[in-house]
Amino acid sequence: MRELLLIGGAQGFILSIGLLLIKKPVNQKSNQVFALFIALVSLFLVITSQQQFFGEYPKFFLTSYLLIYLYCPIYYFYLQSLVNPHWKIKRSHLAYFLPALVFQILLFKYYAMSNEELVIGLQEYDYADLMLVDIIAIAFNFYMIFRCEKVLKLNKRELPIESSGVAFRIINLILFLSNMVWAISLSNQFSWSFFGLCIPFSIDITYIMMSLFVIQFSYMVIVKNYYFAKPEIHKPESYKQNNYDKQGLDELSEKICDILKSQRPYLNQEFSLKDLADLCQTDKFKISYTINNVLNTTFTNLINRNRVEAFIELTNDDKLKHYNFVGIAQEAGFKTKSTFYKSFKEIKGCTPKEYFSAYDKQGEIQPAIA
Repeated sequence: MRELLLIGGAQGFILSIGLLLIKKPVNQKSNQVFALFIALVSLFLVITSQQQFFGEYPKFFLTSYLLIYLYCPIYYFYLQSLVNPHWKIKRSHLAYFLPALVFQILLFKYYAMSNEELVIGLQEYDYADLMLVDIIAIAFNFYMIFRCEKVLKLNKRELPIESSGVAFRIINLILFLSNMVWAISLSNQFSWSFFGLCIPFSIDITYIMMSLFVIQFSYMVIVKNYYFAKPEIHKPESYKQNNYDKQGLDELSEKICDILKSQRPYLNQEFSLKDLADLCQTDKFKISYTINNVLNTTFTNLINRNRVEAFIELTNDDKLKHYNFVGIAQEAGFKTKSTFYKSFKEIKGCTPKEYFSAYDKQGEIQPAIA
C-alpha cells in the first residue's frame, strides 16, 4: 500500500508540472487550477504513505487532513474556469473554504497537547469536535459535487465534443464515492451502525479512492489532452491547393485569436470579415480560409461565441445593472434580439434566463433584469 501511494503521489506531481509547461494551453487559467488540484491530491497521498511516522509527528499528519477539505471547492473552480474564460474568483467564493478554516481553528487545541497525549486521544476517538466538522464538510462536499454537475450540464456545449463531459463526471463520481467512504469511516468511529449491523471498513479504502484520482487525471492528460492543449491541425493537401503555407496559417490563426482577445473588436455590431482582415493586415479570403480550416469554425460562429462570453461578463458590470438582457447583448455586439437568443442557445445549450437562474439560485451570478 505504501509503495502504491508513493507512486501515485509522484505521478500526480509530474502531471501537475506537465500541465504548467504546456506551450499552447486551451485555457491557461483552468490548467493552473487543475494543476493545483492534482498537486493537493498527490501531496495527501505522499503524506499518507508515511503513516509509520504518525507516532512521532501526529500534529503534522492531523494537519494534512486539511487537504481533504479543499478538493471539491478547487475542482469546482477548475470547471468554472474551463467553461467560462471570463470567470473569476470572488470574495463570496471564500465561503467555500469555511469548513477548512473551522477545522484549522479547532486544531490549535490539539497543537497544545504533547505528542503522546494527542496519539492516545486520537486512538480513543476523543475528538468529537473534529468529527462534527467532518460531518459538516462531507455534507458541504456533496453540495459542491452537485454544483459541479450543474456546471457540466449547463455548459456541455463548451466541452470537447469527443467527451460529452464523461471524463469530468468520472471525477465527480470518484469525489462522491470518496465522501461516502469518509462518511462510513466517521460512522464507525462513532460506533454507529446501519440496521443494527456494523459495517466492516478499512481506512485504506479512502487512500485507494484517492489513488483513483491520479489514475483518472493521467487518463485525461495523456489520452484526453484536448482538454488542456490545443491540437495540431494537419491539412497539407488543402494548404497546397490554395498555395497557403501551413506555418503561416497557424501563425495567422493565433493572431486572430490574440486580436479578438485583446482588442475585442466584435463588440462593434458592424464588425465584419473585412474588418478582421484589415486588423490582421491580410485579405479576407485568407482570413476566411484560416477560420474555416485551422480554427474549424465559421466567422459568424467565432464572433458570436466571443459575443456570448462578453455578454456573460457584462452582466456583472455595475454600469449596466439597469439594462435588460437585450440591452446588454447589444453592448456585447449583437445587432438583433433574435440573433442573440439563437446564438446563446446554440452555444450554451439553454436560454439566458435558464442559464442565469440556475446560478442565481446558488448565489453565483446576479444578472441584469431579464
